[in-house]
Amino acid sequence: MLPVEELARDERFQRVREAYEIGLTMLKNKPLTRVANSHSFAWRCSDGRLVAIQLSSLPKFWQGCCVAFERPDLVDDPRFATRDLRIQNYVELTKILGEVIATKPRAYWMAALEANDVPFAPVHTIEEVQDDPQVRHMQTFYQQRHPTEGEITAIHRPVLIDGEREGETLPPPSLGEHTDAALAELGYSRDEIERLRSAAVI
Repeated sequence: MLPVEELARDERFQRVREAYEIGLTMLKNKPLTRVANSHSFAWRCSDGRLVAIQLSSLPKFWQGCCVAFERPDLVDDPRFATRDLRIQNYVELTKILGEVIATKPRAYWMAALEANDVPFAPVHTIEEVQDDPQVRHMQTFYQQRHPTEGEITAIHRPVLIDGEREGETLPPPSLGEHTDAALAELGYSRDEIERLRSAAVI
C-alpha cells in the first residue's frame, strides 16, 4: 500500500479522483440527466396507482403520448418541440403531464396509451405482481415450506432450461444459518467461532 503522500501524487489515483469529482458534480447539478435522456417517466394516477412510460427517440411515441394524455397542444409547444428540448425541460414536462394523469385512474390511461401505441407499463405493488396474468401464466411464484418460517411464497428463476423450470429447490437459509460452516471453511476453529459469537461479531 502506498503512503498517503505518494498516493496523492500517483497519476492513477488522480485520474480516479477526477472522475469521482466529475460524477459527483453531475449528480449535484443534474440528478435526472440519465432518466431525462431516456425519456422515462412514472406518474401517480387518480386511484393512487403508478404508470410508467418510455418515449425513446421516435417522434411517434411523443405524439401518441400527447394524444393519449389529452394534450395534443404540447406537440407544437416550443418548450417540447424537439427531443433535445424535452430533455432540457424534462422537469417541467413531467409536472405538466403529471397534473393531467392525476385526474383519472390508471386503467383509463393504460387503455389510452395502448390505443396510441405508446410504450408503457403499470408499476405494480407486490400483490399486483403476483396476480398479473402473465406472471401467473409463467408460474413465477410458488409456495414452499420453510423449516422455521412455515409456508412462504418463493420466486422461480426467470430462466427455463429445455422449456422447464429447475428441479426442487431448497428454502432460503435463516439469518446466520450457514455462518459456522462458512467460517470453518475459511479456517476458523470452533473455539474461535464461539469467541466471535460471544463478542457479538457474528
